[in-house]
Amino acid sequence: MIDVRAAGAPQVLRQALALVKARWAQQPDYQYAWKQLKSIRQDLTVQGVAGALAVDVYETHGRIALEVDDQAEFRQCLSVLRRLYDDGVSGVGACVWAGHMCIKLTVWCCWCMVWRWFRDDRVEFQAVPVSAEAA
Repeated sequence: MIDVRAAGAPQVLRQALALVKARWAQQPDYQYAWKQLKSIRQDLTVQGVAGALAVDVYETHGRIALEVDDQAEFRQCLSVLRRLYDDGVSGVGACVWAGHMCIKLTVWCCWCMVWRWFRDDRVEFQAVPVSAEAA
C-alpha cells in the first residue's frame, strides 16, 4: 500500500511541473520530461487530485507527447483529460485538443495518401514495358 503522505503535496507538484516546463523550453529531453511527468501524474493519482493542477499536468504531458510523436502517451493523457473536462475542470479545453488531433490526423492521412500514391504508381511503372529506344 502506498503511503499518501509520501506523495508530493500539490504545491510541490506545481513547482515540479514548472521546472519540467522550463527545462523542456530550454533543453527538450523527452526521456527526462516523460519520467518527471509520469512521477507527477502518479502523485496526483495517489492524492486524488483532479483539479486544475491535474489538467495542467496532463495537458503539458499530452502536448509534449504530441511534439515527439508518442501517440500512446498522448492517448493516455487525452483519456484522463476527457474525464476531467467532463467533470467540469477547466483547462485549455477540448477545442484545443481537438485541434491538435485534427492536425495530427491530417498529417497522418496525407502521409497515407502519398504512400498509396507512390505504391500505386510504382505498380503501374513496373507493369509498363520499357522500349529499346528509351533505354
